[in-house]
Amino acid sequence: FGPNGDQPLDRQAVIDAFRTLAEEIGGPQGPIASPEQVAAGFLAIAVEKMAGAIKQISLQRGYDVSQYTLCSFGAAGGQHACLIAENLGIRRIFLHPLAGVLSAYGMGLADWRVIHQRASEAPLAEYSWASLQATVADLGRQGSADLLAQGVATPQITHLAQVYLRYQGTDLALAVPLAEPATLVAQFEQCHQQRYGFTLPEQPLVVESVAVETMGQGGGGSPPGDLPPRTEPLQAATTVCVYSRGQWWETPVYQRRHLAADDAVIGPALIVEPTGTNMVEPGWSAQITRAGNLILEQRRHPQPATAVPLSTRVDPVRLEIFNHRFRAIAEEMGVTLQNTSSSVNIKERLDFSCALVDHQGQLVANAPHIPVHLGSMGASVVSLMADRGADFQPGDVYVSNNPYN
Repeated sequence: FGPNGDQPLDRQAVIDAFRTLAEEIGGPQGPIASPEQVAAGFLAIAVEKMAGAIKQISLQRGYDVSQYTLCSFGAAGGQHACLIAENLGIRRIFLHPLAGVLSAYGMGLADWRVIHQRASEAPLAEYSWASLQATVADLGRQGSADLLAQGVATPQITHLAQVYLRYQGTDLALAVPLAEPATLVAQFEQCHQQRYGFTLPEQPLVVESVAVETMGQGGGGSPPGDLPPRTEPLQAATTVCVYSRGQWWETPVYQRRHLAADDAVIGPALIVEPTGTNMVEPGWSAQITRAGNLILEQRRHPQPATAVPLSTRVDPVRLEIFNHRFRAIAEEMGVTLQNTSSSVNIKERLDFSCALVDHQGQLVANAPHIPVHLGSMGASVVSLMADRGADFQPGDVYVSNNPYN
């Protein structure tokens, strides 16, 4: 920091700025939160938005994020990886030895790649295994020639072939690995079921295109070597106070380069490295593998030392979090509706809108789908409640197509 890049962080300036912000938020009635609570509020909102983006992308592809490991990277990624994982229901986090510069490191190790694709638009029934193999072989030769022209040695070249299939009468193609036609059908149906929630077994399949990705081995460096085992007791470099989960914690700080294979650290803890800082939140543990990877696992769901009392005063942090969460629910409704529908109007024309309403039928949050629907959605729900409200049960689904309502 500073003109010459040699000045440390000014902790007091940060405290003063957040104290001023807390006074501005509180208004005439005075601050409703301490400076550290306001700072934690900013982080909570950021975590909510990042987790929402991960969840939406995964949902679109038919994945349940809670069944996966979160790969954290970037210099700041490790600072809030535990909080994002908790938001997503993920209990395991992976941090590469060079997580802070993983994008640059990955570019250095990246393979050379070229993709050749041939359009087909022919029914799968017209393809034989031999004809598919011939098409792939021709595309592979083109890819090899391209990489050889760029100086890649022949023994380093490999190929990955995929067939893009879709149901006849639809426009949504899915890529499946090259196989015999019967296996292609099974792979496509499994992929379609996961992505969209249904299959159309009576509908013939169309080969939209065949693609071959030709790869040549990259040469941007070698991965870090294995870590040696520990020969002396693990000791923290220092101890600092960290604010987390509504309270201050005495938190040990470890240098990642001093960790040995199979070392385990119980949160709260900070693990510092040249390209980033990793926060092991209370309720989490960290273990370093022989390859130098840092694995964080959730041990329990910790509770704050003191409960935060509810207040009738407006809490801008909580308001923003719930505003984003309600809107995210409506957006996820739209993704699920689009994925699982077979109607062209829904799946491809996107002629729908989704929203949440309260117990009186008033709009709470809506996704940015087609705004013209939202003016009548509330009225439709109010009308439905007036007609059938006494019969509502959890899990019920009502379909209404009454233009008057």
